[in-house]
This record gives sequence, structure tokens and C-alpha cells, in this order.
Amino acid sequence: MSTDTISKLSRTNFADTEFITGLRAYAALLVILIHAGGGGLRAFGDVGNRIADLGATGVYMFFVISGFCISHSLTQKQNIKHFWWKRFWRVAPLYYTACAVALLFLLIFNISISPWREILGTENIFYDIFMHLTFLSFADYRVTNSLIGVEWSIPIEMFWYMVIPFALPFLKTWPKAVALLLLTCGAFALKEFYGHFIASDVVGYAEQWSPLRYAPAFFLGMVAFRVRPWFLEKFSPKLLDIGLAVLIISALIELIFLQLGNDFLNILLLTTGIITIGGTGLVSSILFESKVVIYLGVISYSLYMTHMFILFFLPENLDNMLFVKFIIVALASVLVSTLSYILIEQKGIKLGKKLYNGFDQKPKKESAC
Repeated sequence: MSTDTISKLSRTNFADTEFITGLRAYAALLVILIHAGGGGLRAFGDVGNRIADLGATGVYMFFVISGFCISHSLTQKQNIKHFWWKRFWRVAPLYYTACAVALLFLLIFNISISPWREILGTENIFYDIFMHLTFLSFADYRVTNSLIGVEWSIPIEMFWYMVIPFALPFLKTWPKAVALLLLTCGAFALKEFYGHFIASDVVGYAEQWSPLRYAPAFFLGMVAFRVRPWFLEKFSPKLLDIGLAVLIISALIELIFLQLGNDFLNILLLTTGIITIGGTGLVSSILFESKVVIYLGVISYSLYMTHMFILFFLPENLDNMLFVKFIIVALASVLVSTLSYILIEQKGIKLGKKLYNGFDQKPKKESAC
């Protein structure tokens, strides 16, 4: 791996969606923060706890971004078959590799990377493998998170990859958009039905790891895609950049200090707002488009999938030095993720392109999506 290869990861050419890559970096770091014990922030009282707890919202940000990127990809003159094919080869190679490594630790050394396996897991390993291979693990809370501890979100993404292509046309007119909003609310409400056939002590996990719970996140990502061009047309880049600064500052004040609303909804709205008006000025450039942030955004999927392995094998005495623990996990994750991005993600994408018979070999304008 040459330094030139690494430097290329921070020199993307994603045009007006460059900042989306940077936004992914923050989402990934938030997830690492919460899993690393809050990075020592909890020692600073309520404010520190609130900041640390925001780590749990990183996945929600990923879902809104996915809603936007799915919509963006589907409008790039590619058919649904091609879209699904590309998404599979973007997600599956790393997902399967991480699951396979966790499975080897389990079968050979009897070591479970995921803490959820002992709490909720089924003993039928063949069923477990089948559900992960087919991305159907979202349908059974016992295996949703049983191998790595963070893989629950990937089948949810795959679920919405299947659904959104059929939902996106509803956003072309206001009546259809309202109908789609009502359908989204209905899908979100359906998660409550888990309580009728799942034991009360685990129903929370079944709801949390259900794709229905995250219908609003993907819907808002689709909305951001539809309204962003209007904002870019009607308002100057400078005004949008000021609006972005106001949005982020006010959202952080609410999330950390005021705590007036629901964190889930608030982070969805914040991410939607950033996607809608971001990428137009100095504030966006500083926060989301620096080389370091872009670099982390490019490898964010690998960061998300690999950091649990690093956390598992860290010495237990680091739990007494949580800031040091977070730094070690973050740095080690960046190193491992750089390798996995180059050796697994990129090669998987290239293999998918070669295998797709109808793949257009003509160079196209790149996108962060």
C-alpha cells in the first residue's frame, strides 16, 4: 500500500455532493465514540453524558444519508437492476468478510465478538449464517446482531434499497408526496406490533433493529434529495452557508443543553437540513470537506464494520482511561479500515463492475453516493 494510494482517498471529485462524504465521517466517529465508552466525556456530568449519548445517533445519520444517496443514484439514468447490483457489490464484500471473521473466532476459538450473541442469540449456527448471507437477519432479533455487534444496520439498508426505487416516484407531486409521508408514518407505527408476539423483555431490541423503525430516516433523505435543488436555485451560496451554521449551532444547543425534543427525530431533521443546504460555502468546506474529514468519510463503512473487533481485543484496563481508549480505537480503526477499503471494498466494487454484463464502460461523473 503506497502513500500515493492513501492520499488519493482524501482527493475525491464528488462535485456538489463532496460534503456528503464528510458527513459520513462524523456519523462513523459518533458510533465509535459510544462504543468506546464515551471517550471520557461522561466524567463531565450531564453535558458530557449528553454528548457521549449522541454517539448512538450516528447510525441514524447514515440512514438519512442513504435515503438521499439511493434517490440520487436512481436518477443517474441507471435501471433498477443495475442499481441493486451496484449496491450489493458496494455492501456485501466487506459485510461478508467481517461476518466470516467473526464466525471463525466463534467456531475455532469459541470467542464471540458480539455481546448480543450470549444475550439473545440462537444456538442454530446454520440458521444464523443463512440469515446473514441473505440479509434477512432484520427479521429475527436473535440473529440481527449476533456476529459483530453492529451488523444490524446493514440488512436494514438492503431492505430500503429494495423499497425506495418504488417509493421515489411518489415525490414527484405534492399529493403523492403526502401519500408517501402517510405510508412512512404507517410503516413506522407497524413496529409496535412486535409487542403482540415477542416477549416484553426483548421487544425493545426487535423494534430497534427493525427496518420499519427507520422509515422516517430514509423518507427524509428522499425529501432532502427533492428539495435540495430548489434551495440551491432560490438562495445564494453565502446565505445557505449562514443558514447551515445557524442550523448546526441551534441543533447542538437543543441536543446537548435544552433537550426539548426527541433525539431520534432531531438528529434526523438536523441531518436532512445539512444535506439540503450544505456544500455551498466556507462553513460546509471547513466542517465537511477538509482532506482529513473526506478521508475518514471515504473509509467510513469500514470504520463502522471493523471497530468492534478492535474494541474486543483491547486490554480491559483501558476502561479506566476512556479518552485514551477512544483515541486508540479510532486510530487503529483508521489503519485497519484503510486496508479493508483498499483490499476489500474497492476490489469488490471493481469485481461487481466486471461481472455486470450491461455495465457502461464510459467514464461518468463521480458522486459521493
